[in-house]
Amino acid sequence: MKISIITITYNSEKTIEETVKSVIDQDYPDVEYIIVDGQSKDCTLQIIEKYSSHISTLISEPDRGICDAFNKGIANATGEIIGIINSDDMLLPGAISHLVSVIKPETEILYGHGRRLFNDGHTEPYLAGDYRKLTHQMTLVHPSTFIRRTAYDKYGLFDLKYKGCMDRELLLRMYKSGAVFQKDDFEYAIYRMGGFSDVQFRDVISREREEISIKYGQNPLLVKMHSVLINAKYWVKKTIRG
Repeated sequence: MKISIITITYNSEKTIEETVKSVIDQDYPDVEYIIVDGQSKDCTLQIIEKYSSHISTLISEPDRGICDAFNKGIANATGEIIGIINSDDMLLPGAISHLVSVIKPETEILYGHGRRLFNDGHTEPYLAGDYRKLTHQMTLVHPSTFIRRTAYDKYGLFDLKYKGCMDRELLLRMYKSGAVFQKDDFEYAIYRMGGFSDVQFRDVISREREEISIKYGQNPLLVKMHSVLINAKYWVKKTIRG
């Protein structure tokens, strides 16, 4: 079974090497590695070139955002199962061989746990929840989620209108369309924290989270109340951590 792993990147010279190594050091033999670069201006491409013999496809060109880059990678994937590891995330050792050993024939989306990596270097478990609760919030760990290529054919690709919650919208769309999910209690990937510190971007996330919940049938008033609660928890944690 061929597995396709996609990494999207733009000006990621500080983290891309760890990401690439985490993929090419997997012990599973049939991995197709696709990197989609948004025409980086730093040393990202030079770092990637060091590992060119392990990379199946490298695309470096301007894109229309993260979703466009995701979709380019998926369009070029020939593996039966596709995983996405962003340029600041890492696959954990043995992740792909474990995936192949546990995925069921009927499964369209397999998801597991991960670990959060904080700026000070420590990690904490990042536990996936119940996929049926995607109607309320993102309960899956995106870099620890693997989707059959046929599921993208059946349910569609990432929606370009979303800038931050595109993964939840895609997975929720698949769930609402009847996709078969499988949860696996295994840590697949490391997710680097820090991307949500920008207040403006958090506003985008908040708006998209509400829009997606309402789009898929949630009560608008309850959605707003839930969003206020989530934002309040974030600021409390931020204040405590200083």
